[in-house]
Amino acid sequence: MPGSGLPKHVKFRAMSAPQKNIRRTTSRPDLFVQLHSVFVQRGYDGATLANLAAATGLSKASLYHHFPGGKLEMIENLVRQSIADLHKKAFSHLQTQAPPKQRLGAFVEGFSAYCEQGEKHCLLAVISQQKSAGDELAGVHTAISEQFADWQNLLADVIQQAGSKPKKARRDAVGTMSTLYGGLVLARIHQDPGHFKAAVRSQLKNLAPI
Repeated sequence: MPGSGLPKHVKFRAMSAPQKNIRRTTSRPDLFVQLHSVFVQRGYDGATLANLAAATGLSKASLYHHFPGGKLEMIENLVRQSIADLHKKAFSHLQTQAPPKQRLGAFVEGFSAYCEQGEKHCLLAVISQQKSAGDELAGVHTAISEQFADWQNLLADVIQQAGSKPKKARRDAVGTMSTLYGGLVLARIHQDPGHFKAAVRSQLKNLAPI
């Protein structure tokens, strides 16, 4: 896998380049955080402009000023940001020059940090499960799916470097992602981050005999 340190798929088929006026949101550093929270809690269709405006303290007109493309442009920017953030905090550790086992451990710890030890859900997981009228989110879904395929391949490569056979490495990569995201979903369902923390501990323990 390339060692560029950058996620490959951060563009969307039906998406134009980010609007220049998005940069004005830097004067409100919490804007993306507030939008992110609403979309995670309500999903794409459930997040109304009224909800988004209330969360940010902006009027609907101001939101359109920042995001002329409306909700779709908001979620495209948030997904792009989430991909970059998850890569930086977790998957980039797989591309370092450290020993494979150390890279795998750093990846798991980084994923836990990204999810704030189970206190925060993953926007990418939330949006990838949702359909929208007219398949509005098709480009976003494709970007997320392709990015996770790349990440899973990268994870499998490092597991193989740690000593596993290719087929087992691919199975273990799927198992690792299933364990982490399964723990995250259980934490969400039960409103108890302990489920995610247990999944992280289990995964770190499983890395030892690789």
